[in-house]
Formats: sequence, structure tokens, C-alpha cells
Amino acid sequence: EFALDQIIGTAALQYLGELKTMLEQNSDDVRARINSYTHKLKKRLNKDTQEIHDTVATYMGELQSRTSQNLEAAREQVEPYVQQASDSATKKISDISTILKTQAEGLGQQLETQAEGIRSQLEATAQDLRTSLEGRIDELTEMFSPYATKIREQFEGIVDKVKETATA
Repeated sequence: EFALDQIIGTAALQYLGELKTMLEQNSDDVRARINSYTHKLKKRLNKDTQEIHDTVATYMGELQSRTSQNLEAAREQVEPYVQQASDSATKKISDISTILKTQAEGLGQQLETQAEGIRSQLEATAQDLRTSLEGRIDELTEMFSPYATKIREQFEGIVDKVKETATA
């Protein structure tokens, strides 16, 4: 019986050793495969992150370009009105000044002083009109600003999520 126990024990030890060797080999194989897949996954995530970054950067550039174009177009539309109002005010001031000078030749310095006062008032009115129109342009700029801020915040959120995904 003792010899049988030794044979069974020796055979069992041999099988146990072979099993251990096979497990180590399988473990090394699995580890190598996991490392390979992990490396490929990291490369793919980095590539996807870069593509997302490039796409978002393109959209942001296009959005900024369009916003600038829209603001410039609005400015171009408003500017002729400002210039026309300024020209009209200047012409009216000039016309009033000429009429007053013609009629006031006999009244002398007193009427010239009054004409100068009217000129200053009309110039102030023209300046007020210009300031008002520039204020409208500023309002348009402020109106577009929240959209640009919101898009920037969304972009930053996407980038943060992509970074979190890449580091996970």
C-alpha cells in the first residue's frame, strides 16, 4: 500500500506541477493579451480625443468667424445711418448758420452768438445720435457674447469628459 500511495502521490505531484506550469503560461498569455489590448485601446482613445479636439476647434473657429462677420455686417448696416444723420445734421447746421448770418448782418454779435449755440446743440444731438447707435452696436455684441460663452463652456465640458475618458 505504501508504494501505491507514493506512486499516486508522485503522479499527483507531477500533475499538480504541470497544472501549475500551465496556469502560469496561461496567466502570462492573458497578461500579454490584456497589455496588447490596453495599448491598442489607449492609442484609439488618444486618436479619438484628437479628432474630437480638431473638430471642435474647427467649429469654434467657424463660429468666431461667423460671429465676427455678423457683427461687421450689422456695423456696416448701421454705419451709413450714423453717417447720414451726421451729414444731415452738419448740412442743417450749415444751412441754419448761413440763413442766420444772412438775416443777422444787422444784428451783429448777438445773433452770431445765438447761431453758435444752435450749432453746438445740433452737434450735441448728432453726437447723441451717434452714441445711441454705437450703444445699439454694443447691445448686439453683448447679445452674441452669451452664445459664444455657452459654446465655449460646452466645448470645455466635452474636452474635460474626453480627458476623463482618456485617463480612465
